[in-house]
Amino acid sequence: ILGIIESIGETVRWLGSNPPPDLILMDIQLADGSSFEIFQRTQVSVPVIFTTAFDEYAIKAFKVNSIDYLLKPIDKEELAAALVKFDTLRGMSVPDNLQKLMEQIKAPVRYRDRLMIKTHDGLKSIETKQIAYIKALDKLLYIYTFSGQVHIQDESLEELESSLDPATFFRLNRKYIAHIDALEKILTQSSGKIRVELKHCKDDDIFISQTRAADFKAWLDK
Repeated sequence: ILGIIESIGETVRWLGSNPPPDLILMDIQLADGSSFEIFQRTQVSVPVIFTTAFDEYAIKAFKVNSIDYLLKPIDKEELAAALVKFDTLRGMSVPDNLQKLMEQIKAPVRYRDRLMIKTHDGLKSIETKQIAYIKALDKLLYIYTFSGQVHIQDESLEELESSLDPATFFRLNRKYIAHIDALEKILTQSSGKIRVELKHCKDDDIFISQTRAADFKAWLDK
């Protein structure tokens, strides 16, 4: 075991500064968000076995480097079978011409330009560039626009996060995703945390954790 890492940011830094491991066992929910963000921010060239308590991410997992998807609580026999599968696949080689073809047809990542919103009298579509921030509360998402409108969405914050352009949106913490233009004030704290004030938002306790702060600063500096 080369390392045990708790956050997206730490994982991205580790992969960028160390030789690739043989295998990664990856929990989908990390300390600072969904582990699928790792694949958007850095090259992951090794097989991954995902572990999670939820089954709704299985299709998304197999679109990246997943060779297996284990539900918690982990069954020892299923884990053993996954490791045998990894060992079998490791002994197989992909012909060079097939590998090149796979690279050519691999579709680029596409992020959503619009969201479909349910209203009291039907449906409407809003452009993602109109979204100032998104707040998770009581299993619902509240989408606040720059014009001051509020819409309710029943997606999970993780699902929506993975579909938004990470160059424009940042997961501040477990409750908030914010558009870069919605950041009104950024205040550093003596604890290493960062406090954020958002446009059209009355909440004054929006904090970015110390472990997430370095990623936030790097995102601001892109």
